[in-house]
Amino acid sequence: MASGAIVSRNPEGTVQIRSRQGTLLNPGFPEVTAAARDLPPVISDGELVIWHAGRLAFERLLRRLNRRPASVAAEVGSSPAHYVVFDLLREGDSHVGRLTYRVSMAAASQRRAREARRP
Repeated sequence: MASGAIVSRNPEGTVQIRSRQGTLLNPGFPEVTAAARDLPPVISDGELVIWHAGRLAFERLLRRLNRRPASVAAEVGSSPAHYVVFDLLREGDSHVGRLTYRVSMAAASQRRAREARRP
């Protein structure tokens, strides 16, 4: 199982991870928040996942919610979370969510190529 989330990074570097219902999830997923700080300004739609013991572990995702920082830190150490991007909704000033799947995937591919060339 996975949990749907929208990850956004604004031009100033602020990252927000929100559930599809709008709940702020950053406190429960500090490792995803930190990784997203390296992205260019973007809004993406995807899933938070934790892979544990050879399977996706939804119960471990749930343990991250409404926890104290020390409890979350212990979970990060034993079961790190990952964010799987399914759709790029906005990149910089461009709304790509209204584009066709093929064009949206091409934009994501171009972004990955630019990122791979960064020192």
